[in-house]
Amino acid sequence: MPPRPPDLSRSALSLLPAEAEDPELLLVTAQQDIRDDVALMAAVLGARLHVCSIWSEAPISAESWAAVLCGPDAPPPERWRGEVLLVSVEAPEAGPAYVPVRPGEVRAGRPNLWELAARHPQLRPVPLPQGEQWLTDHLASLVMDRLPGRVLAVLGAVGGAGASTVAYLTAAEAAARGLRVLLLDADPDAGSGLRALRDQARRTGALVGAAAALDWQELDRMDGPLSAAQLPGALAEVDGISLITGEPAEDDAVPTAVSAVVVAARRAVDLVVVDAGRRVGVLDVLGGPPEAGLLVTEPSPRGVAAVGELPLQGHDVDWSVVVNGTSRGGITPKEVGRRLGLRVAAELAEQRWLRRSGELAEAYELLRSRRGAAFAGALVEAAGLVSDGERDG
Repeated sequence: MPPRPPDLSRSALSLLPAEAEDPELLLVTAQQDIRDDVALMAAVLGARLHVCSIWSEAPISAESWAAVLCGPDAPPPERWRGEVLLVSVEAPEAGPAYVPVRPGEVRAGRPNLWELAARHPQLRPVPLPQGEQWLTDHLASLVMDRLPGRVLAVLGAVGGAGASTVAYLTAAEAAARGLRVLLLDADPDAGSGLRALRDQARRTGALVGAAAALDWQELDRMDGPLSAAQLPGALAEVDGISLITGEPAEDDAVPTAVSAVVVAARRAVDLVVVDAGRRVGVLDVLGGPPEAGLLVTEPSPRGVAAVGELPLQGHDVDWSVVVNGTSRGGITPKEVGRRLGLRVAAELAEQRWLRRSGELAEAYELLRSRRGAAFAGALVEAAGLVSDGERDG
């Protein structure tokens, strides 16, 4: 494992403190079945739940809550501003999957619930259990907006593009600048460069916490939400970066604990870097959209076409392109960005170590060169992390 350069002469990065309190949900109802269901959702999402029987017991301001919910027994007062999720536990019925109702929309059936929503435009009805999955996903996205840690997703458009190396370099550069970083190997296949990184660090004695470190297999067996306070200490650490990887799954599935880990990590670290490989489906299990995403490809007609074929529709992510390798077919990095209509965050000419995952641990040596430092710095900036000087300017 190469030693980190002692002085990179870079400005500190500006972020919200990772020790911020858990996001809070407000629930106003006296119905115990609704309280129990919402309390379970809050626990899974890592949010605190404040319960009142009547609105006079709750603060009038909606800005302090990640989400506000109520039961049919407690519609909000007229002075309340902001969306309120009207939750009702009812007997299930056959039919299509639940589709959320917009404020003010009237729907046939369940006259009490829908008529109540029609009288209160800020209400959005959510009958349970039909709307349970929608409500969980909706609350997850709102809770994520209140958590301080940022999430960066890294996708490789073509095999061998260097997505794992880009993910590692971003994490290493952020850690070198004093941030707490978690690197997730969400694509631990047979050729995982991040698993090779862990195994090499274990052999050389550079892996911290190896005896008790959790991997995906152990995390998938755990029940209930993860503790943000205990998560960092339970993970392996390589060169200042917390790392989660694991053995390849027999069914090639994404680890089921990814969402729980990301929710907890947002409260425990400053940056979560997710190496998704070529699995776009990883974006669906992060508990909400990441703040930024990097699409790693080569400067060639094949590389451009591969990015265009990724099923990214429906994922609200601020994507940038990282171009790696030698230009082919007259396609320059600038041309890659033009054809895709995306910003090129960073570019790097062909480097042999980028093609050899077994040497991933040596990638940080690139930062000793001027061009390498600029490349890694551009990756960190693409994650949405800016220096104090840039923010002040």
